[in-house]
Amino acid sequence: MSRMVSVHERQQAVLKRRIEAAAAAERRLKELLLRQKDIRNERDKRVSEG
Repeated sequence: MSRMVSVHERQQAVLKRRIEAAAAAERRLKELLLRQKDIRNERDKRVSEG
């Protein structure tokens, strides 16, 4: 029984790590897309003014 508990705990730890890694990757992607959008808007603004 203790083996099953330790396997379960290990699986839960792995799942938690994977979820945290996916959330971090999603956060980085959102920041990158927002930065690209800001740069694009700034570039369009300069073109329309110039």
